[in-house]
Amino acid sequence: LSAVCKNCVQLESPSLAGIMVGDLLATFIIALAVYLMTAPAKARLYQASDRQTLVLNEGNDGLYSVS
Repeated sequence: LSAVCKNCVQLESPSLAGIMVGDLLATFIIALAVYLMTAPAKARLYQASDRQTLVLNEGNDGLYSVS
């Protein structure tokens, strides 16, 4: 092996494991940040202007219409 690669750096198993865990952690953090920035807000506070009043239509069909 030493004849094939004279300028290579030997990487030990704990170092390789640390790089892999760090890469996975960084990928997860980036994915979470992208999700949180693009996902619609679930607990959105509605303003009064966002609401519409529903009025029961005449008759027994039980349908509502926007007033």
